[in-house]
Amino acid sequence: ITQTPAIQEVKSGVFNDEGSDGFADVGETISYTFTVANTGNVTLTNITLSDPGITLSGGPIATLTVGVTDNSTFTGSYTLTQADVDVGIKDNIATVTGTPPIGANVTGVSSDSVSLSQNLGIQVVKSSPTLNITGAGQAPPYTFIVTNTGNVTLTGITVDDPNCDALPGYLSGDTNTDGKLDLSESWMYTCFHTVTQAEVDVGGNLSNTVSADSNESSADTDTFDIPITQSPAYTILKSVTDVGGDGPSGSVDAAGDVITYGIVVTNTGNQSITSVVLSDALLEGANGTLSAAVESGTADGVLSLGETFTYTGTYTTQQSSIDN
Repeated sequence: ITQTPAIQEVKSGVFNDEGSDGFADVGETISYTFTVANTGNVTLTNITLSDPGITLSGGPIATLTVGVTDNSTFTGSYTLTQADVDVGIKDNIATVTGTPPIGANVTGVSSDSVSLSQNLGIQVVKSSPTLNITGAGQAPPYTFIVTNTGNVTLTGITVDDPNCDALPGYLSGDTNTDGKLDLSESWMYTCFHTVTQAEVDVGGNLSNTVSADSNESSADTDTFDIPITQSPAYTILKSVTDVGGDGPSGSVDAAGDVITYGIVVTNTGNQSITSVVLSDALLEGANGTLSAAVESGTADGVLSLGETFTYTGTYTTQQSSIDN
């Protein structure tokens, strides 16, 4: 009589979406069932099951006769870890063992893979304590909070804001210092932006956009606006620089005396001023002259901050002025 003891085992796992969000989360479970069959020609006894890492219940099976299948004795459960979710699949191997009437024990091995749905997400939120821009040279600080909104640990975190004076710098948040953005962490980055005169001249909002990305997720962006307050202002100062060739302290003695004036326009606001037009009825009349502006800075026709336009005008005194 030829004895051929044999045993077969089939393992099946089902993921339990306890959060009902369609994704695998730490703490959720996989339920396992095990089907054991005597595929030999002799009765087997003391049927046991081993599956490292799985919490097993049931068994052993005292006796399993030839051709009999048992699918209700052994069950198992596994609780997901973050490492499992990060991999996206749970693989493991179970081994069933039976004792034949004569000879060594026989075993059967079965593997099972359970797919774990991953949610890859990153979020960045930008803020600044600066509520208003009032002039060029102001340097509002920005804070960027980067969080993991998915269910998978993120690596290779990058934060970029082209309007920052320098690349945003990491400040805090990696509590376990592993260089990975865990689900429980929020990383903080900071930078500054120095406001330009061109931005003040345009007005509206100082608007810039930050983006955060990782090796696993798609990039996320956030835009933050700070209102720009424009305060255009200028002063105009007119003075006598010469009267009849006797200097500024001279007096008009007779018709034909020439009075020379100096006019200085200064930008005292926070915005460049364009299309400056100076009007002076006396100097622009038949008996006067008015020069073009002489700029103290770049000769571009724009009255920039702190810049002056200087004009020179003359008036030839008429007899009517003397009579009056």
